[in-house]
Amino acid sequence: MHTDLPFVVAAPAHPSLDGAIARFRQALAATPEYPDALNNLGYALLLSGREADARPLYERALALQPDFPEALNNLGLLLGRGGDLDGAERHFRDALSRRRDFGDAANNLALVLVARGRSDEAVTMLEDLLTRTPAFENAYVTIARIHLSAGRTAEGLRAVERLLQRNPTHELGLALAREYRPR
Repeated sequence: MHTDLPFVVAAPAHPSLDGAIARFRQALAATPEYPDALNNLGYALLLSGREADARPLYERALALQPDFPEALNNLGLLLGRGGDLDGAERHFRDALSRRRDFGDAANNLALVLVARGRSDEAVTMLEDLLTRTPAFENAYVTIARIHLSAGRTAEGLRAVERLLQRNPTHELGLALAREYRPR
């Protein structure tokens, strides 16, 4: 089963992605047991739509370094892309247990929670993250989108305004403000 959650949208093919894949492969040829290169190659392959090639790289990175939040998060992305929300949630939570303020893992977990009908839990978790890591801009966007999609325009716009106070030129924040502010 494929899911269309926002965290699983693959980037379009791009020459720099192909170059990155080649560089990570070179790094692994020189040092085959390098967890960062395994994880980074896996992520580049995931972005290029080659999930089947990415998974064993994440698994190998985690076998070498079990306490590796980035690989846990990326494996969660891969699982979410394949529709395994249980596996994705488990890996995002595991990543957060190793690095509490890992914004990407928290944001990805929030998207899984939303997909499971637990939007309030997702917002609470992201608001908690922002008390510790207020510079993580994706959390404001996700909070805004959760509220806006539920018809809670005032709450969504408050999240957008908080984002724009931090970064007045944030393109998505500005677009959401233009779209949802009363005229």
